[in-house]
Order: sequence, then C-alpha cells, then structure tokens
Amino acid sequence: MRGILNGNLKLWHMVVVGVLFALITGGTVALSAGPAAFWPSGSVRLASAQNDNTISITGSNNPAVRVLHATLTVPSGKKADLQATFTTDLHHNGPGGTYAYCFGSITLDGSPANSNRLFNPGQYQLLGGAIATEPDAVSVAMSGVRKNVSSGFHDVSVYIDSAYQGCTLFARTLTIVADIHD
Repeated sequence: MRGILNGNLKLWHMVVVGVLFALITGGTVALSAGPAAFWPSGSVRLASAQNDNTISITGSNNPAVRVLHATLTVPSGKKADLQATFTTDLHHNGPGGTYAYCFGSITLDGSPANSNRLFNPGQYQLLGGAIATEPDAVSVAMSGVRKNVSSGFHDVSVYIDSAYQGCTLFARTLTIVADIHD
C-alpha cells in the first residue's frame, strides 16, 4: 500500500485508472442511451384490460367466447408492431367428466374464425388432458405479436374455446404494447 501512495507513478497505475475510467464513463453513457435507442420519445403506446368476473366455457360445439378485449389507436400515416399478453386463473369444470381442454387465441379486429385475424403464433392449448391428471386450477399466460398493423382504431380480443368439460376463467388481464413507426 505504501508503494502506491508514494508518488511514483508506474505504467500499471495508469492502466488501472484508465480501465476504471472507461468502465465508469462507458457504463454511464450506455445506461443513459439505452432506453432511447429502443423507443424514441412518444413511439410506444400501452393498452390494458382486467376483469375479475367468472366465465365458464363449455363444449366444443359452441363458438369461441370473447373473454377480454382492449382498444388502441394507431396514428394516421403510421404503423404499429403489437405485442399482447393475456393471463388468467383457469379451472376445469370437473369432476363430472373425463377430460378437460381449453384453447386460447388473441385476435385483431375480429374473431378467431378468420385466421387472418390471429396474433402469431396462433391458437394456444392452455389446459388439456384427463381431469384426474390435471390440477384443479392453474395460472396460465399466452402472448402473441402482430407486425405492421395499419393506422386507425383497433380492437385486440382474447377468445377461449373448450372441449369436453370446458373451463372456467377467473382474474383475467390483457396488456398490449404498441411500437408505433413509419
């Protein structure tokens, strides 16, 4: 320790100080520039929806049920890349049947009957199998993306379909992030 503070500057002292300086200032510049590099000011929009009401969906002969939706507007002359995430507490409608299956999809401006409306990757299987082997309740999530959505007013919806005993949903949330661009 005495050799460092005696005033004799050595090459390794300069190297250590240089590395420390580069780490401190380089890290500060990277941290301050990071968020702006991802999202220029004013280009990100958020939309969300939440509902705690219980919805029971039964049988594959019924059409898919819209369980939650949120709206957003893409400014005139712009396009948007959308990322949507849906979460719910899911229960099968046991114990009267043998099987329980639940399927979910996220759509843009319409029902999943029109596959051109689906967010990628498409339909999710949220629950499926023999009731005896499935848990009574699970928390599930699904997400999807749509690129280059045109300007205007849009409705992002979550649809759930079921087979056999069906499924019951509690505490649903939908969050949409829109990256607005030219």
